[in-house]
Amino acid sequence: LPILLDLHADLKEEKIQLLFAGIRSHVEESLRKTEFYEFVGGANIYPEINLALKAINDRETKHSQ
Repeated sequence: LPILLDLHADLKEEKIQLLFAGIRSHVEESLRKTEFYEFVGGANIYPEINLALKAINDRETKHSQ
């Protein structure tokens, strides 16, 4: 967990967004019980890769308008 928190902080400094996809429900539940879930934000955790890619596309489209 500390490694992921450091990775997220380093990427954030570089303005790179960290997303997680394919997280199984029991793993997500475990993450919810830690500071990691709030630190990364639930909006950046997706159950499937296609949902993560759609979210990235939607965010990019929204920012370019």
